[in-house]
Amino acid sequence: MIISMTEVKEAERMAKAQRITAGRWLRVDESKVTSPKDTMLLHRVRAAAADGSGAFDEMLKVRDVNRLFNDGALYFERPGQ
Repeated sequence: MIISMTEVKEAERMAKAQRITAGRWLRVDESKVTSPKDTMLLHRVRAAAADGSGAFDEMLKVRDVNRLFNDGALYFERPGQ
């Protein structure tokens, strides 16, 4: 199977759009945050998700944001619930 660079770029663009759109299902549980630094990061992630900008997509790559997901402070609600 041969995949062209155009198809790769289109797939990357679609994946980024899907990640940004998923921000509408982002939920926050501040009871699982252990420091003021994490609380501020949580607020920044929530604001970026609400804005629907590329900043949210970039934040998903940050190690500290990933840790908040692992700790349960950030999670995605299932669509339709």
